[in-house]
Amino acid sequence: MHMRQLGTIVSGGVAMWKKVVLAVACVSLALVGLARAEEASKKAAMVVSSADLSAGFDKAMHDRLVSLGFEVTVVVQGDVGGAFTRDMANTYDLLLVSESISSSRADPLRGTTAAVIHNEAYGWDNWLFTRPINIHWASGSTVEIVNTSHPIAQMASVKMGQMAFFSSPAAWTVDSVVALAPGAELIAKINDGGTDCAVIFAIEKDAPLADGSPAPSRIVGLSIPANASYTADAMTNQAWALFDAAVRWATYAANPVLARDPSPADTATDVARDVILSWRPGVFADKHDVYLGPVFEDVNEGKALVSAGQDANWYAPGLLDFGRTYYWRVDEVNALPDRTVFRGQVWSFTTEPYSYPIRNVTATASSSFSADSGPGKTVDGSGLDKLDRHDISATNMWLSAKDQAGSVWIQFEFDMAYKLDRMWVWNSNHGVESIAGLGVKAAKVEYSVDGATWTALADVPEFGQAPGTADYEHNTTVDFGGAVAKYVRLTCLESWGGRKQYGLSEVRFFYIPVHARYPEPAVGATGVLPDVVLRWRAGRQAAFHEVYLGTASDGLVLLGKVSGNSYDPGDLMLGTQYYWRIDEVNSVAEPSRWEGVVWGFRTAEGLVVDDFERYTNRSPNRVFQVWIDGLGFSADEYYPVGGKGNGTGAIVGYDPGLGNIMETGIVHGGRQSMPLSYDGLSEATRTFEDFQDWTRYGIRFLVLYFYGKVENVVGELYVKINGVKVSYGGDPGDLAAGQWKQWRIDLSSVGGLNAVKSLTIGVSSGKGTLYIDDIALYRN
Repeated sequence: MHMRQLGTIVSGGVAMWKKVVLAVACVSLALVGLARAEEASKKAAMVVSSADLSAGFDKAMHDRLVSLGFEVTVVVQGDVGGAFTRDMANTYDLLLVSESISSSRADPLRGTTAAVIHNEAYGWDNWLFTRPINIHWASGSTVEIVNTSHPIAQMASVKMGQMAFFSSPAAWTVDSVVALAPGAELIAKINDGGTDCAVIFAIEKDAPLADGSPAPSRIVGLSIPANASYTADAMTNQAWALFDAAVRWATYAANPVLARDPSPADTATDVARDVILSWRPGVFADKHDVYLGPVFEDVNEGKALVSAGQDANWYAPGLLDFGRTYYWRVDEVNALPDRTVFRGQVWSFTTEPYSYPIRNVTATASSSFSADSGPGKTVDGSGLDKLDRHDISATNMWLSAKDQAGSVWIQFEFDMAYKLDRMWVWNSNHGVESIAGLGVKAAKVEYSVDGATWTALADVPEFGQAPGTADYEHNTTVDFGGAVAKYVRLTCLESWGGRKQYGLSEVRFFYIPVHARYPEPAVGATGVLPDVVLRWRAGRQAAFHEVYLGTASDGLVLLGKVSGNSYDPGDLMLGTQYYWRIDEVNSVAEPSRWEGVVWGFRTAEGLVVDDFERYTNRSPNRVFQVWIDGLGFSADEYYPVGGKGNGTGAIVGYDPGLGNIMETGIVHGGRQSMPLSYDGLSEATRTFEDFQDWTRYGIRFLVLYFYGKVENVVGELYVKINGVKVSYGGDPGDLAAGQWKQWRIDLSSVGGLNAVKSLTIGVSSGKGTLYIDDIALYRN
């Protein structure tokens, strides 16, 4: 027996990774639904001199971009402006222009909205990154870092001063520092004959270029030579770190040393007042300094420190004000000895308002002057601009009939009963309003829950007269004080002109949210975790919450009463439609109960044991480090003693030194499958880190898909669950069918499913190759 020895890793493809992982007991299982949740790879285009990437660092840069998760398109310089246009470049996340091309060959792409990394200093002038000043041919192996505050330098963790860039002296083109565009920030330079020349600089989007025009995207000038063919190791690890950082910065990838992924998201609105602020820590962070306040300048300038040197990556600010914008920032503090502080980005969010506008309102009236001036005009937003200013068009307002007999009234009906806060009124705003006075001056306001029994609202203010101009903002607010109503009726008592004809431009009602809202899972969600915890935003006056759940919308069962706004219903069944409702209860309020609306979600159809999408060419994520075969694997930094093989004829995966470790052509789902070569008795075994419980959520079947090459010599296919063998009951010839076959294994005959530790895929005899994909657990 021998272990496989690994050569140089060459990444051959880009995978799309599933995002959702489910913990079942103590085991990680991914969700299976009707569609796979995938995260799209970023796309990069490289403009090079030769399609074989033989010049300079072209091959090394290509492979580096692949390793960073990019799907890379190689564009030969002769295709620029023809087969590859600027409009095409705009569809990419990143455009890399190699130094290997002729100076002006990429110029038709100038102005692209893609992020740009430009290696060719002669082209910097043409692209307006620099002003036309003599180009230098610099020679050497070191550069001087002159700016460590720029995110590129921070991400690469470089220090001020000299830094080894190449493993041996090289010659590359650079441009004088004084030639840089006004918006360029110099990061690294080299001195050539007494002249400081730029090696790395960055231009922020919209920063001024050499002619003063705004940069259309983030731009990095990064001189990398092409006067010879170089391998990746010709550049130092620190230089590649700068390359990686330049790519991440240019494409707005997160700076790993900074706090990132804020919750609530930056500029979020309608945020709960009792929000818990959280973030993803920087990779070197030991402590966190949190700044928070309603004034941007205070947070930006470090005057609003609310927590210094805290350990947790969350902060509870307490109950915040209604409808207010807050700014916050997290500075990450390194561990000893340096205690470097990485200043965070300023984020913002706006808290929930005290009350919300009612959207579904129907208006009726005792009369209308014309079909174009009906009561619906008061609730349809017609005549209002984005700033809620009303125009003077008569067709955007309600006007009652002239000299109507009896009381003149207008009535509003909501889609349900609400706890009303206030009503805004835009009065009649004709251009001649100051003369005609059609606007309502005095009105009786009544409200009702059922449309039959009415209550008069006290202390109704006089309705302000409109100016008769096109910039009219509402000038009357009627306070309802929390009255509960589904109907509101305004009976007009007096107009500003003294006539018995009345008009209104617009009204807007605001309600206090006393119902439960914002359910998690969201309404209509699918693929929901079967161990989901139900969450919601509580109604304003709720003392406790009644939780109802069922598999029929009209058959909900009370599960419990809780004071918090979450509830764990226990294990749900896979592949099942559920309905739920939250009733808000407060015995001292009137009314004491607000019945919620019924929400629905569907649980995931199954749980993935292994879909083979997470494996890469890099340790510790190589497939044969998880599925142990006959060869085992050699030692590395993650596995200091390597992994012993099982001595069978199984070989899992491909040699990563020859290309992609996984199969990317023959796949059942996703982007890759596991190749399993067998020769005689062959087994590949995955041992789970923690025991898996395969009895939860109604699990009944283990399903896997296999594909056998037509030239295979077939044998008996089987699995072992905790060592218990289950043989394939289908046609043995399926192992050489040349197509995907589903194997559904009824687990009722297998014991010990509440503590599954290992899963083996084996073939008893024969010789050939199988491809394995989409191993999952199902209820149906």
